[in-house]
Amino acid sequence: MGIQKAVLIFIMAIGGLFLLGAVWAAGSQWAFLQKSLSANGHVVDLEKGRLSKGGVVYYPFVKYTTRQGKTLIFRNPLGSDPHPDIGDRVTVLYDPQKPASATISSFADLWMIPCILLGLGLCFGGVGWFVFRLSRFA
Repeated sequence: MGIQKAVLIFIMAIGGLFLLGAVWAAGSQWAFLQKSLSANGHVVDLEKGRLSKGGVVYYPFVKYTTRQGKTLIFRNPLGSDPHPDIGDRVTVLYDPQKPASATISSFADLWMIPCILLGLGLCFGGVGWFVFRLSRFA
């Protein structure tokens, strides 16, 4: 086996691992959605965070009340800019067994990680497979 073929197989394997990660992450989110409850919440504070290239993101702190009447505040795990403003109403999804484990109900908050992993898997796997196929005809 030539070094080029080994490198291509390695690149495709990395793509496969990213795809497995995407499936695992999507499955975890799906399982969370199946057991989660929704509640109305509102943004009570924002935490400013810095990105490695000097950009800024804001992490909203959201206050919500569970169906059992317990009021909780959580820091959303995903920061963004633009961000919701203090006082904005948001829909919260939380695990009834662990109500402090909550997130804002939005596509980005729920599906960004699976989508990024899927994109990386398709890029690595697809490029590796395409170059591998081309090299067979050269």
